[in-house]
Amino acid sequence: MHMTSYAGTARLIRSGTDARHVGMGVAVDHRHILTCAHVVNDALGRQAESREPPDKGQDKVHVVFPYSASGKPISGGVQIWIPVGTERLSDVAVVELDEDIPKDVGVPSFSCEQETHHRDFEVFGATSEDPRGGIVEGRIKGNLPNGTVELTGKGFEDIFISPGYSGAAVWSTNLRKVVGIVSQKKRDTTVLVAYMIPASLLKQAWPFLPDSNGEETPQPTEQPQSQLVRWAESPEGPILELLWLTAKKLFPNFC
Repeated sequence: MHMTSYAGTARLIRSGTDARHVGMGVAVDHRHILTCAHVVNDALGRQAESREPPDKGQDKVHVVFPYSASGKPISGGVQIWIPVGTERLSDVAVVELDEDIPKDVGVPSFSCEQETHHRDFEVFGATSEDPRGGIVEGRIKGNLPNGTVELTGKGFEDIFISPGYSGAAVWSTNLRKVVGIVSQKKRDTTVLVAYMIPASLLKQAWPFLPDSNGEETPQPTEQPQSQLVRWAESPEGPILELLWLTAKKLFPNFC
């Protein structure tokens, strides 16, 4: 595993001649990219809050790796789909690529530590206006009741998280691990505030988050992933999610 703040960095782009940047993602192994569901929706030309699961075989998204020597986009289909909603775990997607990521991309380590507040972070992200991207520095302020974590910028003289950064890995410079992914920026332009989905929630969507020991992550199996997609689609989804969260508390599986 590459233990740097740029390991696993990915950008999602529109398909076809447009190739417009729509959001970020992070590699969690050699075939899977973790991102936000609304980023996938944008990549597919759908409404940001569309809840319908994309067809894995037909609705292909395209991923590029800005820190790789290879500029070749890799296509993939959505394997995990948890759409935008009011639930604590929402707006998460995992894309299974049609081929392995370039070897120089790397895979970062994640930390599911609950108390990540009052720590510095770095985020690399890009916008459709500037797909070259930029590095944001700030402070992890604390956990919010809805499960997200508040991020603050250092000052208006520096760049901050903008539309297009969603799905980007949030790297803790203290822990030297990824602690979550950017989900959105506060719309109030007078403050530098954004939000991330913490790794402790992401692990519920993708139990195979790479640990910090440099060991190979167990390969995912189709059964639990397909089940999660069915939960998102079914009317009983909230009840099943509650049962799942209860089971996680009784039998915790930390990073």
